[in-house]
Amino acid sequence: MASNSSSPSNVSNFLTINLDPTNYPLWQAQMLTLLRSRNLVSFADGTSKCPPAFLKDDEGKLTDTVNPEFEPWIQQDNMVLSWIKSSVHPSVLASLIGKTSSHSAWTCLRETYDLQPTGRLLQLRGELMNTHRGDSSISEFLNRVSCLAEALSLSGAPVSDSDIAAIVLKNVGPACESTVASAQDRDGTISHSASEALLLTAERKQRMQAVVSVDARPTAPTATRGGRPGTLRGRGKGYRGNRGRRNGASHSSSINAKDSGKLSTI
Repeated sequence: MASNSSSPSNVSNFLTINLDPTNYPLWQAQMLTLLRSRNLVSFADGTSKCPPAFLKDDEGKLTDTVNPEFEPWIQQDNMVLSWIKSSVHPSVLASLIGKTSSHSAWTCLRETYDLQPTGRLLQLRGELMNTHRGDSSISEFLNRVSCLAEALSLSGAPVSDSDIAAIVLKNVGPACESTVASAQDRDGTISHSASEALLLTAERKQRMQAVVSVDARPTAPTATRGGRPGTLRGRGKGYRGNRGRRNGASHSSSINAKDSGKLSTI
């Protein structure tokens, strides 16, 4: 059970759209965002059931011992109910008279103001069946599947856990063939949470292997400041040799000049 608690003032920033007879899709999207952020969707869609007020003994008979889970559940459910009621137009609020649980209020509003439930359900089912991973990450793919399955549940057409797992394993793509084969080889039907865990683990391993392969690539040798080893030494010799030749040429020129001077005086 979710343990988050939020006062109306803390959630008022999320509830900027009041439900009227014309804007149910926008209002629903707003409420789902809020409920997901507090892990409270299960109260609205009816997945979370109210626990009994009193505990049972070993024979299954009710006792006078109060169930410690009962009161916290009632508080959470009333909080969600208050969010729903505070986010509807006064003309809509009248339809919620007598609704004492968040699930009953949510269902009433959906049945009254979702003007195209049949077409929307068909669209959601089609999107769920045809959702493929493509170029996205496994985490993004799993999140899309979960959002569509949740939308179907909130629309009154929940998809079984095993069916969601089957869709995930079928559409995750060829990059996860070994993981899918491992999941399908298990005895019994694999759950949605188990398939998610397997695929997320495989994604983490792929990322780690990618990092290791990058680190293992050979690097080019680092050049020294003077270029390749021995370059300066070779250039130094050549330079000295050239300088020597230049000095030698200058010396010969000087001698020739002197001889020319002598000849001119004769």
